[in-house]
Amino acid sequence: MKRKVFVFFLIAIFIVAIGYSQSITVTNPHSGDTWYKGGSHHYTIRWTKSGSMNANVKIRLYQGDSRVLAITDSTPNDGEYEWSIPESVDEGTYKIRVKTIDNAVFDDSEEFYIANPPSSFPAITVTNPHSGDIWYKGGSHHYTIRWTKSGSMNANVKIRLYQGDSRVLAITDSTPNDGEYEWSIPESVDEGTYKIRVKTIDNAVSDDGENFEIREESGTMPGTIYPPFSRARDFEIKHISYLVRRGTYLVVHLKNYHNSYDGDLKFRVNVVDNKSHTGSTRYFTKHVRINAGEEKEIYLNMSLGVFSLCGKEVTVTVDPDNTIPETKEDNNTLMRVIYTKKPVFRISITDKQIKKVSHRITYRWRVKFKIKVKAEGRGYYSLSNIYVDWKIEPKDGPPLFRFNGSTFGPFSIRLNEEKTFNVDRKFGHPDLSHSVHARLKEGDYYITVKVRTGESCATAPYSQYRFLVHLR
Repeated sequence: MKRKVFVFFLIAIFIVAIGYSQSITVTNPHSGDTWYKGGSHHYTIRWTKSGSMNANVKIRLYQGDSRVLAITDSTPNDGEYEWSIPESVDEGTYKIRVKTIDNAVFDDSEEFYIANPPSSFPAITVTNPHSGDIWYKGGSHHYTIRWTKSGSMNANVKIRLYQGDSRVLAITDSTPNDGEYEWSIPESVDEGTYKIRVKTIDNAVSDDGENFEIREESGTMPGTIYPPFSRARDFEIKHISYLVRRGTYLVVHLKNYHNSYDGDLKFRVNVVDNKSHTGSTRYFTKHVRINAGEEKEIYLNMSLGVFSLCGKEVTVTVDPDNTIPETKEDNNTLMRVIYTKKPVFRISITDKQIKKVSHRITYRWRVKFKIKVKAEGRGYYSLSNIYVDWKIEPKDGPPLFRFNGSTFGPFSIRLNEEKTFNVDRKFGHPDLSHSVHARLKEGDYYITVKVRTGESCATAPYSQYRFLVHLR
């Protein structure tokens, strides 16, 4: 009996020791801190941890012993969480609780004060990029992040790239708080919607810019440029890109080297097929306000539907009628590109399930899998009239005489987009001649998936993927 009591005593000590070996310590906010309400103020909740514990925590705002707000229900247990205090929170003294989501370990911060920002509170306002802007990745593109400031604040700021509430990139850890920062977007940043956050290095003042788009530099069409550019001209086309967004657009990246211009500018676009040598000419007139030395993106809407540039020669001429006086006679800007880069279809199969399912006095085979199709290539146009076929055939022996597959399509797919198709088919028992399903015996079968299209940009009439299944 004494021995059992002693064993239980040791176990209790061991459990208590494990509990004490796990700890969370909230290190920010500090006692006496004042945090201001509103979305323009961003604060970092910080904590340290020791011992083995859950990989995620939840964070709560408390006033005394009363819970006021669920700040987040789950965030990685990595020691930091960015937070802006909602306007709905009353002024007062609070504390923050960080707790593992299994409720095993937690800690409360020191008490701090939440207040309304004073009317004369210093402020930063991010003014560039604008909502809807498209910035391209790569070192050949240079953009200016701009902001304004009011009131007294730190002389330096840090700049961050955010996607929603998640920080993606530290653009700079310190730059003068002078309202401008030149930036080229690294290739490692994924395409998507982002915002810029400018914050003083003491974290006292910050602001988020409007949402803008980051796109691949691969939208630039490689090709032959004619004639060679000379900076003696007023206007120069730096390059041409294109994108699909409720229509297909040519994006002319125009630079003005000399006098500022504010008025209508005419563009002529010729599109010729490399094989048939047939094509069309379209004219666009755009109002352009461009300063000397400034570069602008001019969007020319080529169609309301899908407009493929694969295998086409595209020629863009600015001011084709020479109506604008320039520093050099007969100097209208011309750029010609031939785009022949062809995409490749990639097929992958996931979530394969082969089951024998009871059915009345016999059984059926149930075959389930997912087909993923991706068109890999350069650019932003779509491929249309795509079909995905699949079928099942015996590894050895004659083909099945009943319908044994299906077709998905037609559909369109953008370059570097992935589409998923779900297959869920039942096959009848071989002895049930009245079955509407193809009848399969036990054995080995090949499932073949094909992607086919009449699109001239495809590398082949179809791409194919085949895998083996065992019906047992």
